[in-house]
Amino acid sequence: MLAHTGLLATTAICACLPPPPEVLTPAASVSGSEISSERCVRYAGEARDPSLLGTPWAGEARCCESDFGFDPELAVRSCGLREYLGESEELACVHRFAGPEGEVHELRLTPVIGREFEAVIALHESGEFDDTHVAGPPPEHPSLWISSAGERHWALVPGWDAARRLSWTDAACSPADMLPALAGMLDAPDPSEALTPLPRIGEPETTGLEVPPDSLLARYADADTTQPGPYPLPHRAASLIARTLHAAATEDRDAFSKLVARDARWGLPDRRQLASRPIRADDEAAAVMAMLRRSAARMSGQLELHCPDIDRRVVPAVRRGEAPMWCVWASEDLLDLIVFGVRGRVVDGGADGQIEYIGVFPDRPARALVTPGEPPPPPIRPQPEILCGDPHAVDYPELCPPSDSDESGSDQSGSDQGGSAAK
Repeated sequence: MLAHTGLLATTAICACLPPPPEVLTPAASVSGSEISSERCVRYAGEARDPSLLGTPWAGEARCCESDFGFDPELAVRSCGLREYLGESEELACVHRFAGPEGEVHELRLTPVIGREFEAVIALHESGEFDDTHVAGPPPEHPSLWISSAGERHWALVPGWDAARRLSWTDAACSPADMLPALAGMLDAPDPSEALTPLPRIGEPETTGLEVPPDSLLARYADADTTQPGPYPLPHRAASLIARTLHAAATEDRDAFSKLVARDARWGLPDRRQLASRPIRADDEAAAVMAMLRRSAARMSGQLELHCPDIDRRVVPAVRRGEAPMWCVWASEDLLDLIVFGVRGRVVDGGADGQIEYIGVFPDRPARALVTPGEPPPPPIRPQPEILCGDPHAVDYPELCPPSDSDESGSDQSGSDQGGSAAK
């Protein structure tokens, strides 16, 4: 139970809405100079997001590295906002506006690096949304994708080397009124510079790492803890992950590369794959191996890997790679995490598995990370399709409406039911 609770806590890290809008008198905005002094209007107030490690944000707001094609003044006009207050790179590129009554609204921009636009949509829509969720391309701009749930909206914008995602609330702007700003993003020229995934993780330390003898890293540096492949899922997921950590611990780049999928990614320990980038791009394999060593060195070697149980009805789909598995090492307080997404495959007629995602924190968090404006995470485990009338549906109550016989039976008295049975 702890395994399931821990993983649920980590990935609910998460889809929290920001605090209610605060009414204040906007401070005068000033030009930022850290990243782009010519185009940026830097937010003059204090950053509201926590740091990546859950502590209060230190220092002044700084400009985002790109405008992402977003025109805040166009948003002011089309959404009926009173004033643009400026931008600030925090856990996202946050644009703040004053509404008609002086309330502050946030529009949050993040780039999605190295992923096809169809895959960006698929990951977003895999979240466990509630019944208010609607999504699809707007007729006026069919290349866009707009997703809404409750009071929150997300727009996925193609056209650049990195897809861009804008998040906002209904109180700030309706999806229809946001369309002019989104159309402007579609038409904006793609910059030549590479964009940095957000939240910004930073570069891993590659020297001077102390490895306590009782750490997870020391435990898995020992070759006796690993088993050779193949790794059919789900029952050999733990062996696949142990072998991967061993390759990182021993800095065996070749072995590590054979265990990760061609399109594998790494980022924060969250099923939404926050701040992720491709492992095989540039020298990212070296970076994620260094991050794994750093994380495993600060975790206890007594920790066990937890993988949620897989429903027997979806085991074949997991084995073939049609659905992922998620496993986690979590510190005793459930704050520090190493998360693995694994996916099955068929090789020469036999089942095997590969690493699809690796999630780590650069340093030990002080408290659970809350990332405002993010969509809900995908399910912790793949769920079978429920066909109403299937007797196995009892495993997932309240997913099917009552049958006619159930409804008629509930209206009859016990004597009537007994009489029917006697007949």
